[in-house]
Amino acid sequence: MLRYVFTFLTFLCCCCLHSKQRRALCFLRLSRKLFIFLLPSDPVSRWLDYILSNNMSDANQIDQATALRSLKMLDVYPKEATGCKIHGKSPSTFRYAKMKAHGTGRRQEYFIHHLVVISRGEKILGGDFQVSHLCHEKRCIKQEHIIQESAETNRSRQACASATLIEVSCPCCAHTFTVNPCRHNPPCILKPLTS
Repeated sequence: MLRYVFTFLTFLCCCCLHSKQRRALCFLRLSRKLFIFLLPSDPVSRWLDYILSNNMSDANQIDQATALRSLKMLDVYPKEATGCKIHGKSPSTFRYAKMKAHGTGRRQEYFIHHLVVISRGEKILGGDFQVSHLCHEKRCIKQEHIIQESAETNRSRQACASATLIEVSCPCCAHTFTVNPCRHNPPCILKPLTS
């Protein structure tokens, strides 16, 4: 596999550059950068795994009252289809929005959905657990929509992200029922079918 990657990189260098020296220099630079991200024991890889794992337990340093105070500072608007409470902050480079906890005196920023968990009086679980949105809305701060679950369950919820509620009509009467096709426990909060 690695041989094919280097062959491809060499091909790109040959197409883009004219002199042999420039091609060789470019190939060495690219292969060096590639090795940085391929080696699992590399400190950069370990740091990225730590950041992107969504298991940031630094938020456990904040108490419940501080988390509630911080969340009250957000501009929130409702999303009627799923009942979400959406905050107006734009996401950071890690796909989730961060904010400073008001009243701590620290300059550190915390993921907003982690502050929601702490505002319920819970601690952020470490290890294999992640903070998950049942509604698939990354900017939702409604407490009932945010849970802590295993990383495997959280990843499996992505299959429900594009699903909608199903309306079923009873053949013997005029009643219609709304069915949630999600098989998770607790179930995902899905959007209603729009007509």
